[in-house]
Amino acid sequence: MGLSDFQIHMLQSLWRLLTPKETYGLLVPDYLVNKGANFDKVRRSNLLHLLDLERQMHELRCEEAVWNGAGKIIRAETLSNLRKVEISPVIEPEKPVFELDERRIELHKLKSVAQEIDQFLALERLIRLQKIILHTERTILKLSGITKTDTLPERRWFDFWKLKACQVTNGALQQLWVNVLVKELRQPGSTRIRSLEHLSTFDLQDAKDLSVLEGWRIGSSLHSEALLENCGRDSLQALRRMTENGWIESHSNAHSKVTLRSQSRNEFRLKIEVGGKCYLLTSPGSELKLRYPALKMKLLGEQVVGLVDPVTDGPYIDQVLKKFAHCGVSVNKLTK
Repeated sequence: MGLSDFQIHMLQSLWRLLTPKETYGLLVPDYLVNKGANFDKVRRSNLLHLLDLERQMHELRCEEAVWNGAGKIIRAETLSNLRKVEISPVIEPEKPVFELDERRIELHKLKSVAQEIDQFLALERLIRLQKIILHTERTILKLSGITKTDTLPERRWFDFWKLKACQVTNGALQQLWVNVLVKELRQPGSTRIRSLEHLSTFDLQDAKDLSVLEGWRIGSSLHSEALLENCGRDSLQALRRMTENGWIESHSNAHSKVTLRSQSRNEFRLKIEVGGKCYLLTSPGSELKLRYPALKMKLLGEQVVGLVDPVTDGPYIDQVLKKFAHCGVSVNKLTK
């Protein structure tokens, strides 16, 4: 597949942040592009290999496999076959007598065990990092754009991102960390370190709630009347969790109003996006603004929103459009 100049620039920016040891076993994108290799095919092969390494690590952790002297991994059943000794059916082996060994573990042996644990954990983190890097590249290949920046994310920011991202084992949550890195590559400084700390506490429910919030928001707010009039039990619980997470202001005391201002000086004309869909709001009158009751998003919510695809809430969107229409505004759906 052919890569655009923008995509190549984004890939180069990503790899400028990485060290050779962190990308051990992976070929630099520039090399693949210059050689005319099928970039997507090579990276799929890399990803499959990393998934196989993760499987091997799982077997080692569960003691379903062991290292041999040559550094090869031997599965438990193979090891069992190698150690199998035929016992005569006539001679019954003596049962071993259990004795309690009260000897204390020597410190240097415990140190050796601790070093093995550290090496094992470091290996797991490296495999996760390489997986996330490959997923980041895949996300970059889906981007379209022309605006380039030669500014890289701050080293302190990237080191913190790397520390937290490598602890994530769930694929859906890993994609969140991919998205925040891509966002930072496109616009350095767009996500604060404090927001990364918050993101590191996410579980799958938080990720689902973030998708719901993405489907509800109009810019940096939610239409409170449209939301609360069609709010079921699940939506109320989601609102409560969003408030507890510090993403939005509390809906119990929301009396805020948000003003949408026209993009035209002659008439009210404004493009908005809600639930992943675009709409054109127009009104022939002289009023160049539209006010509506809203739940405002807090700074933390604004930082993490946009990292996931929206969950489309049809009844909410319909109610929002009806509320706007009641204000004398014509609504037309646009194609992105």
